[in-house]
This record gives sequence, C-alpha cells and structure tokens, in this order.
Amino acid sequence: MNKSIYNTPNDTSYEQKHDIFRNRFKDLCKNKYLTYEGLAGKVGYAEDTVKSWARTKGHFPNMDTLVKLSCIFDVDVAYLLGDQDFKKIKSQRIHDLSGLNEKASDMIDSTNLNACDTYVLNRLLTHKNFPRLLDAMYQYAHCHNIEIKMEDNTFPTDDFFPFTDSKKKMAFKFTATDTLSEILEDMYKENEGLMKYAKGRAELEEMFNMIQKYYFKHEDNDDDITEALLKVIDAYLKTLPEYSTYNIVRKFSSEDILKNYKEIAKLLDISLISSDSLQKGSD
Repeated sequence: MNKSIYNTPNDTSYEQKHDIFRNRFKDLCKNKYLTYEGLAGKVGYAEDTVKSWARTKGHFPNMDTLVKLSCIFDVDVAYLLGDQDFKKIKSQRIHDLSGLNEKASDMIDSTNLNACDTYVLNRLLTHKNFPRLLDAMYQYAHCHNIEIKMEDNTFPTDDFFPFTDSKKKMAFKFTATDTLSEILEDMYKENEGLMKYAKGRAELEEMFNMIQKYYFKHEDNDDDITEALLKVIDAYLKTLPEYSTYNIVRKFSSEDILKNYKEIAKLLDISLISSDSLQKGSD
C-alpha cells in the first residue's frame, strides 16, 4: 500500500486538508464530466479506491497519483491539497500581486495571450489615462444612487437639469468612453508610422516581384510591354506612403528602377521571388 501524503488521520489539520481535497476533487470530476469508474481507469486504481478519496473519512492518494490527477484536471497539485486557492500558481501569483480574481488572472497569464493581446495590454496599462479610465468605468458601473447637482443656473429652465437616471447614466458613460477613445487615438497615432512603413514595403515587394516576373517571362525586351511596365511603376511610386525609408526609391526614375530593380530591392532588404519558384509556377 502506498504511503499517503498525510498519514495522521486523527489530526484536525488532516481532516481540514482532506475536506478541501475531497470537495475540490468532486468538483473537478463534475466539471470534467468524469465518473469515478472512468477516472479509475485513467489512474490505474479500483473504482472503490477512487470513491474513497471523495468520502468524508477518506484518504489522500499518494504523490504519484496526485501528479496524475493534476494532469487530468489541469490543475496544480498544490491546489488539490489546498495549499493555494487558484488552480494554477501563475494565476495565484497574479492575484496575490493585483487582487484580480481567478478568471481575470488566467487571462493575464502569458500562456493565454498572443502577441497582439500583449501589445494592447502593454499600451493600455502604461497609458497616462489608464487610471482615469478605470475610475470612469467604476463610476459608471456604480452611478445608480449618485445624485448630480449643477450649480450653474445659466439655463434654469433647461429640462436637461436636474439629471434624470437615464441622463445621469449617459453622462458617466460619456466620461468612460471618451477616455477610452483618447487612449485608442494615441495608440493609433503611435502606430501610424509603422503602418505606413508596412504598407509601403508590401507595395514595393509587389512592384519589384512584378518586374522580376516580367523579365523571367520576356527575355527579349518588348517596347510596348516595357512602356506599360514603366507606367505601372509610376503608379506604384505615386501611391507609396510618405515615409523616410522610401524617399530613396522616389529619387529614382521609373526607367532607373526597371534597370536596377535587383540592386534597389537588395538595398531595401526586400526578397525577390527565386527563379526556381517562377519556373515551378510556369510549369
């Protein structure tokens, strides 16, 4: 018989620990839609043994089995034993530092966030108006019994005052949404240059690879096709975003770009479609 984690069943601390374990164990089985029979097959025990873990006067599984249970239920062993309140230690630490509940802490956990999520959270949490946004959102959510009095009697007959419940709600909501709008606008401006760079790079990649495909398909220069190609290059240059990196390209004429497109693409670190890829595409 394997030795239990706690081997003093007559201890009050043992009983308290086991109460926590059995309640969490039962809840996790229920949440995972696992019967005791089904769980017994997963951990390699008889059904009666698994049932004993959920009894009031039952026993703890050994450590190896607790590790198996933690994997099955996707929780930490410490949670099963009542040594932490949250299922995952990362969420527990986030809660201890911030006071966020378990669901919110799970969302903050980096394993649940992609690069876009992390970017938005970083910009939002560090924005100068973030504390004002939190306050405005709280005020809006709790404005039910707040009385607004206006000392300005310039328009004593205006039926907008005193505030009705709906107008009071609208005023608090405006403060919150206006603050969020300011934050979003700052985030937009912050990325405006980056977006221009990305748009311009995509356009130049398209233009240079169009030239690459043209030269692959037409070994002999055709004046009509060349003239049409120069017009297309002109059109690309006109729509190229205003960005310092692309001022280099604007210094060249369409004819120069057509003749020296490989060198210019290399200068801008733009990759061209390989001859092998073009050959496969033409097969």
